[in-house]
Amino acid sequence: MDIWKWNVALLTRAIWHFYRESDTIWVKCVKQYYLKSISFWDYLPRDRDSFLFKRLCSIRNQLLSHFGGVESTIVGLHHCCEAGRFCTNLVYEALRVPNPTYPWMWIIWRPFIPPKFSFTLWLSCRKRLATRDSLRFMNLDDVSCVFCRNVDETQQYLFFSCPFTSAIWCTIRT
Repeated sequence: MDIWKWNVALLTRAIWHFYRESDTIWVKCVKQYYLKSISFWDYLPRDRDSFLFKRLCSIRNQLLSHFGGVESTIVGLHHCCEAGRFCTNLVYEALRVPNPTYPWMWIIWRPFIPPKFSFTLWLSCRKRLATRDSLRFMNLDDVSCVFCRNVDETQQYLFFSCPFTSAIWCTIRT
């Protein structure tokens, strides 16, 4: 969970109050002191404004750039309501960037595959296996394949080109 985006989602609730619940004391005070006759969406914060109100204006600008304008922001915030109640978790989901899904993930993470094999395959698909060529930053003297000592040990070579591992694969297949 991104704590900063969650904070933005929580403070968006206060912005929603400006739009929907104008009869509360807090909204009336803010409108009287800061906004006067200006819309919250058009207000430019001043140096003497409180930190919280400047932060709300900053979040307003983030929402405007995320949704693309005042009307689309209001529509987007309407979609973050369930049964007339504002849901900060829906704002959080709307603001966060979802983790990418890869087409090979459903193959790797299966209940019948032992986790150590799934993890190794996952590292391999992401090109993060600790092969000797990827560990050069540790100043290894010898980066050649640990099995045959012919070529530099890369992930591609280790699994598909090394004569020693090819013999192992052939034995497994038969």
